[in-house]
Amino acid sequence: MRIRGILKINKLLICCRSDSFIKASIPVCNIFEHNSYRVEYLILTDNGVVDKEHLNDIGFSHHYISSDVKKIYDMNFISQFDAVMLSLKGNEINRILSRLSDVYPADVQRPVFFGGYCGIVYEKFSMGLLFRQPLDIFFVNSKYDYELFCKLLSDYKVSDSSNITLTGLPLLDLSFKQNNPSPHDNKKNVLFAGQPTVPETLSERASLVYSLFKYCEKYPERTVYFKPRHRLNQDSVHKTVFHYQKIVECLSRKHEIPQNFMLTYDPIVDLLDMVDLCLTVSSTAAFEAVNKGVHVGFLMDFGIREDYGTNYFAASGCAMTFTDLLDDRMVEPDRSWWDNHFLSDGKNSFRVFQEVDSLVNDVSGEARTFPFRYNHLKAITKSYCDFIEQDLSLGYKSIVKNFLLKVYYFLKIKGFIE
Repeated sequence: MRIRGILKINKLLICCRSDSFIKASIPVCNIFEHNSYRVEYLILTDNGVVDKEHLNDIGFSHHYISSDVKKIYDMNFISQFDAVMLSLKGNEINRILSRLSDVYPADVQRPVFFGGYCGIVYEKFSMGLLFRQPLDIFFVNSKYDYELFCKLLSDYKVSDSSNITLTGLPLLDLSFKQNNPSPHDNKKNVLFAGQPTVPETLSERASLVYSLFKYCEKYPERTVYFKPRHRLNQDSVHKTVFHYQKIVECLSRKHEIPQNFMLTYDPIVDLLDMVDLCLTVSSTAAFEAVNKGVHVGFLMDFGIREDYGTNYFAASGCAMTFTDLLDDRMVEPDRSWWDNHFLSDGKNSFRVFQEVDSLVNDVSGEARTFPFRYNHLKAITKSYCDFIEQDLSLGYKSIVKNFLLKVYYFLKIKGFIE
C-alpha cells in the first residue's frame, strides 16, 4: 500500500508454539513474503529454548525470536504489525485475544488477527470453534467444516459468522501435486505415518508395529517406511508416552526386524515421493498423501472412536484393517466424502492471504482503529470468571481439589488403595 507517496511495507507476525503449528504456517509465510510482506516469527516457549534440530526436521529455516507469551502483550511490539497469525492451540488463541481486548489502547490501530487449524479437525468441534471465534479471520479446511461451524454459531446465538472463511488447509500447499494416483497393481512401497498419542496404549502401538512386521514378511519385495511423528525426547503438541522407536527396539529382542522395514525420520513430503500407499490411523499425512497422488488407508483395528479420529474417516471409502492389508485388499475412496472434506488446489494459502490483505488494506486505507470482535466464550463465562477473580483462593483450592481427586481415583483403579 502507498501512504502519501511513500510505499509502506506491511508486516506480518506469525506466532507459534510447537512443531505442528510452525510447519502449518510455512506456506502462509511464503505467500505473504511473495506478496511483499515483511514476515517475522515469534516462537513461544516457557523456558526460552527452541529445539533447532526439530525445526530442521520440519523444514523451517526462517529467522525467529523466542519468548514467553508476555511478548504479545507488549503494545510497542504488537502494534508495529499489520497482521498477526496466531498459529496456536485454540485455548491459547482465545486467552490471548481476550486479554488483548481488555488492555489494547482504543486509540491505537491494532493488527488483524487470523488463524485456523494446523491439521485435520475430527473432534471437539464446538470447543475448537468457540476458542477461535473471536479471530478477525478464521480460515477453515473444508466445506464440511465451514457448514458445520456456521450452523453451530447460529445454534449458539452468535449472529456474525462472517469471519469464517473457506480456504482449505494451508499446510497442503507444501505437498500439492497435480497428478492421479497410480493403479493399485503398481503398489510396491508403503508408508505408515505415526501419531504421538493415536493409538494411545502400549499394547495397541506394539500390535501396530508387529502387524507391519508381518506384512513385511509376507511381501518381502515391498518396503515399509515407518515414520514416527517426531524423534525421541522431542516436544510436540501432544506428548508421546510410548514412542515407536522404543517399541521397535523392544520387539526386536523377541522378533527379528524384517529387512524391508525401515524406521525413518525423513520429512513426510519426501517419503511420500517414494511410496504408493500411505497408512495411518488419523494423521493429516493422509491428506498430504492424496495431494501427492498416493493411495491412503485409515486403519480401524483399534475401533471407530472420536478420540482416535477413526469415526471421521469411517465413511471416506478408505477405511481398512490389517487383515485387508495382509490380504492385499485395496479400498476405493468415496468421491462425495472427499469432495466435502478435502480442499486442495495449491491455492489454499493464497486464499488466506487474499482475505487478510483485503482486511489490512480496508483498515489501513481508512486510517481507523477497529474494535476486537465479540468473544462469545468470554461473554457467556463472564460471571464465573468474575467470581473466581474475586476469590482467587477459592479458584486455586478448586484446582487442587480436582487434581487430588484424580490422583485418588487413579490409585483406587490401580488397586493401591481401597
